[in-house]
Amino acid sequence: MPSKQQKERMAEYLADSLTAAGHSLIDYEVGLNHGNTTAHYFKLDDSKEKGVMLINDSTKYNEKNTNELIQFTKNMGMINPAFVVYKDGKHFFRCPESNENKLKSLTGKLHPNRSLKNYIDRLPSEFIEPTKAERRIRTSGFLQYYQPKSERLDEMLVTFGFEIPILDYSHISSEERYGPVRKPSDRYFLTENRFNMPGALELDIERDSFLRNPKN
Repeated sequence: MPSKQQKERMAEYLADSLTAAGHSLIDYEVGLNHGNTTAHYFKLDDSKEKGVMLINDSTKYNEKNTNELIQFTKNMGMINPAFVVYKDGKHFFRCPESNENKLKSLTGKLHPNRSLKNYIDRLPSEFIEPTKAERRIRTSGFLQYYQPKSERLDEMLVTFGFEIPILDYSHISSEERYGPVRKPSDRYFLTENRFNMPGALELDIERDSFLRNPKN
């Protein structure tokens, strides 16, 4: 999981980007799981309706805690709160490109006689294995990530559009097949869009729950 310093940098970057767009903000924490863990979020413009939730630790955000956090936003009266996930390729945004997970076997599944055969024209790097938290907060097919600076990537907010691939088991005879011929994958997301959003960020809760670069 990200270190304390990496989490602090995520918060600092997002705070700077939000204030650059004219938002004021207050830094808060909320207890989850009977106070056994905490969630970090920003309250914007001194309004209980505007919030940005920082999803920065996969050990905290299991399905139960994620559901509890979402219920918290509703109880607080937040309208379309934004959720930003820490993108490290290992704990969140788990992808075959990273050498720190077990998804390299995906290449062998993009084959005419495997369940992902309808996607053999897609690259393994276009797939991720989302956590339960990522599945739960995916909104209208999209997720937003804080991308830390690395040797090849710039620090910024990145928005991804994902679809759920449909597994196809028609290569297995009806006598040997268990379950339906086709079903949505419960393991993968397939990337359809990517939008880089460096610099200032604004939240327009009347529109939706996504952070965007302000229009000039």
